[in-house]
Order: sequence, then C-alpha cells, then structure tokens
Amino acid sequence: MAERDLAVLILNRWEKRKRLPEEVLKVFRSYNLNPTQRAFVFHLVYGTIRWLKRLDWVIQWASDRSIKRIRPVLKNIIRVALYQILFMERVPDSAAVNEAVNQTKRWGYGFAGPFVNGLLRRVCREKGDIPYPDPESDIIRYLTVYYSFPSWLIKYYLDQFGLEQTISVLSSQNQVSPLCIRVNSLKIERDHLLKELRSKGIDAKAGIISPQAIWINGIRSAIEDLSFYKKGLYSVQSEASQLVSLLLSPQSGSLVMDICAGHGGKSIHMAEIMKDRGRIVTIDIDLHSILDLKSEAERCAINSIECVVSDAQRDLCIKRDIHFDYILIDAPCSGSGIIGRHPDIKWNRERDDLQRLTRIQKEILENACHFLKPKGLMLYVTCSILREENEEIILEFLKRQKDFSLVDIYQRGGDMFKRFRTEEGFFRTYPHVHGLDGFFGALITKDR
Repeated sequence: MAERDLAVLILNRWEKRKRLPEEVLKVFRSYNLNPTQRAFVFHLVYGTIRWLKRLDWVIQWASDRSIKRIRPVLKNIIRVALYQILFMERVPDSAAVNEAVNQTKRWGYGFAGPFVNGLLRRVCREKGDIPYPDPESDIIRYLTVYYSFPSWLIKYYLDQFGLEQTISVLSSQNQVSPLCIRVNSLKIERDHLLKELRSKGIDAKAGIISPQAIWINGIRSAIEDLSFYKKGLYSVQSEASQLVSLLLSPQSGSLVMDICAGHGGKSIHMAEIMKDRGRIVTIDIDLHSILDLKSEAERCAINSIECVVSDAQRDLCIKRDIHFDYILIDAPCSGSGIIGRHPDIKWNRERDDLQRLTRIQKEILENACHFLKPKGLMLYVTCSILREENEEIILEFLKRQKDFSLVDIYQRGGDMFKRFRTEEGFFRTYPHVHGLDGFFGALITKDR
C-alpha cells in the first residue's frame, strides 16, 4: 500500500477510535516500510491532524457542497492532499493533486475524481487568497480556524493568558517538537553517547537543562531500532518530563511511590538518580502500561522497581502502615501542555472532560497524601498548562489538609529550576516561553 494510502487508513481508524499512537504502530508493524516511507506517513498523519480545523475550513471554502456531505474516506484523501499543498513545500502541488485523484480510484471512489481534482486545483490557484474568519468580528472563530484548535480550549487560553500570549501558545503548539531522549546514566555518560550517535550520522546535541537530555533532529530511522536503544543506553523522554524526576531527586536507598506511572519513564529515571538502590513502588490502573514498564526496566537493567496494578482514585493496594520518603503523582490531565508532540489530544478532549479530570486529580491527591512520611516530599505533576488542573487543585488541597505545606521549588532544585519557578513557588514549563513541553509541578511536604 502506498504511503498516502497508509496515511488515509490511519486517519480513518483514528476518527473511529481516537487512539492515534496505537493506530500508527499497527500500520508500521503490518507494512514493511523503509525509514523514509515511515517518516513520510508519520508527517502526513500528524500534520493533517495538527491542522485539521484549518484544512476543513479550506475544503468548505473551495467546495460546491457542504463538507458534511463528503464521505469520510474522501474527506481524509482531500485533507492529506491539502496538507501537502499548504504545508509541505517539497511536495509539488501537481503531485499532491494527481495522487489524491488516483487515491479515489484505489479506495473505490473513482466517481469523485473530478470533484477532488477541481477542489484541489482551485486551492492551488488561490491558496494565497483563502478568506479566513475576520479576527475583528469574531476572534475566537478566527483563532479556532487559523490555528486549528477547539473553541473551548481557545476560550480557556484567552481567559488565562490574554490574546497576545494565547497566539504565542497556539503558534508554539503548532510547531513540530524535536525528539528528545534521556541518557541512562547507570550505563553511559552523555558525552560518550553523543559521540556514538554522531558517529552514526545522527544530528544530536545536548539538552537545554537536564544533564541527561539529548535532542535529535532529522533521524531517518526509528530511534528504537538503534543498537544503543536495545542495549538500554537511553530512553525516549521529553526534557520537561525529565525535569520532574530531577526536581524530586529521591536519595539512594529511599522508599518511593510513583502513582499513575504509565509506561514508567519517570520511575526508571528516578531509579537511575537513586543508582538503582532503594525501592520504587509504581502504580497504574492499566495492566498493559505496567507490562510495558516491566519490559522497559529490564531493558535498562533496573532492579529497584516493583509494579502494582491499582486504581489510585480508589485504593492504592498499599498497606496503611507503609509510609514513603517520596511520592510522585503523575496525575491524569487534559494533556494541554504536550499538544505540540501529540496534536490528536486537542481533538480527543471536550470541555466536560476537565470537570471529570479535576475530580480524579483531587481524589488521587487525597488518597496518596496519607502514605507520605512526616518531612517526606510529594510532587504533584501534570502535563497541562491550565490553572484549573494545577494551582487550583493544590491550593484547595492545602486548605483542607493542614498538616501539609508547599515547598518552594527553588529551595529544592536550586538554580537549575530558577527559570521555571512561578511567583507562588510552583514549577512551570511553557512551550512558548521555554521551548519545552508544558508541565506543572507542586512540591508538598508533610509537616508532622
């Protein structure tokens, strides 16, 4: 199957199931693609989803019929072609149009070829004159269409950041995020791995803040296919996410609990920080995530992690008389801070999801706090940039729980975290300010 057809196949499946990473992996495993082909499919899929709202606006403008009347498969064929025409300078317009027309035949919609051809050729002729919504008369509609974001999230951004910063946030989240890996400090030094990667022709450079971060650009093969990965010399993890474990920095030999651990990137990083000495109890509700975590720990030669499948919202399945030196809560959230890396998130969430998520966040925090030792440290983290999921959750918690208090991140992390400190002493990274994924962190201690 041709690359553009695979892109349409993935988009068709994503619209039904809303599980983009899984659908991409399924296709890549099912079809024998070389690195260049995989990169092209990936670019088409993620780019189309990133700019979905603007692409649909252009379809409606260039079409003689309502977009709702266009069949889903045809719509995705047109979207993929439009993405190439509007955003991929290296693809000739004629190639994008001709391939789309040929796709209609291969997908059994040959009768629609003239319609697709006419629509796309009009866009090619007039793409410099496409009339987008007027920002003066309806700023929300303009931002929704032009920057391709859901209107409910635009409203949140405007309330929190104001217009100028909102535009900066939207622009930064529409940039393709480069790949970042975390060096396994138990196996290799960063400078050594940098030399090894560069010797393979990989454009690699040291991260901005994290001493274990390496940024990679333009790699032509899957980073997981390299022998260095199979040897456990690094893991894929964004630099902002790495800063979370560095902020908590559990001491070697300590007892740690990682709640909502997912695939375990932060758990494994903490184990590396602890020299793999001590005990890290990782908890997640999803069995598949826990199995992936175990596999990752084995690949990285980590032995200090114990895995528990449990619903942290209700019962952590930990004995009440066990208390931890450190607790990390990687709370379920909107994911609004990582849209640049995962553009499908903005279409998978609804306004009502925030009410459900904030309730879960509060319940997990309440359950977890009882397991913290006096003078221990608990770090509440999200990959959201919305105050409703962050500052408001913590301030409300501290009002209820008088035995707990906030620890200023500068007090804990020193100069490394100075640039990420808010006026209230929280940890914040922003894509439009720091060039990193958007993360929030609040350090809390138990006073007695």
